Amino acid sequence: MHQIARIRSAGNAVLLPAENAYDRELIFEEVEFAARRHGAAGLKVGGTEMRVTCSQKQRGVPCTRCGTPVRIVSYLLGRRRLCANCAKDTIS
Repeated sequence: MHQIARIRSAGNAVLLPAENAYDRELIFEEVEFAARRHGAAGLKVGGTEMRVTCSQKQRGVPCTRCGTPVRIVSYLLGRRRLCANCAKDTIS
């Protein structure tokens, strides 16, 4: 079965393949671009859904998984705020 990533932001939707590590890197580049442009974006890959936000207020908040300070773009998975590396691990 083929995995598809769905990225939604401000009335836009993008579907991208999510088959391998290269595809996932492109997905994260695209969702971060959308979040920076619109302030927030939604990402769904398989059964995993997360909200991607771009906010100076969240900068420096520790990732709930690894403790690394989150940068301007952060990933919300349920009530957990993740850094980009931990978010990437959740869809690997």
